[in-house]
Amino acid sequence: MNENPEVALINSIDISSQLWESGHEMADSGSYARITMSHRTLHSRFSASGAHGPHLTLWTAATRKIYTICRADGHVIARDLFSTPLSTAAAASEAAARQAIWVGGYVYNEWGAHSATLHLILETQRGIDLAGLERHAFTVGLDLEVRTAPRRNPAISQCRVHQYVDWRRSEFGALIQTAPPDIAESMSALE
Repeated sequence: MNENPEVALINSIDISSQLWESGHEMADSGSYARITMSHRTLHSRFSASGAHGPHLTLWTAATRKIYTICRADGHVIARDLFSTPLSTAAAASEAAARQAIWVGGYVYNEWGAHSATLHLILETQRGIDLAGLERHAFTVGLDLEVRTAPRRNPAISQCRVHQYVDWRRSEFGALIQTAPPDIAESMSALE
């Protein structure tokens, strides 16, 4: 996917923010304030455009060896092994979330939308870099809304199945919603 100018600016802001936080000197604190304000302005403008675009709901879960992504109705759209087992459950959950964000970005781009909102439902948020996930979503053109469903997440039980599911064979049209989903309704429908 091609990086648009706003995404390039956010990436440069990210790098500057990381340098600032790690103790590297920048020109002055005013530069950091301008960068932070630019980031907030672009993010709010992007979120507003994503709210008017299509919506996608994806459920994710992972073990240290395998991840699963399900669409809103609980149907598995992707399941695969990590190339190497991950060291922690949090690292596995975050890697699964990043894969779901990438798939969501691909789907909305193929659909032809300018931006979209991804409603990402994780099994846990503990130990996950949510700001990093948000930046990742932004770079693929998604406004990200993260929720947690540790008990009613259909992707959790699907992680026990060790059968590869190729996300490219999914029906992408079934992932697109034209209005924001009622997550509570989706959860109760899965029970």
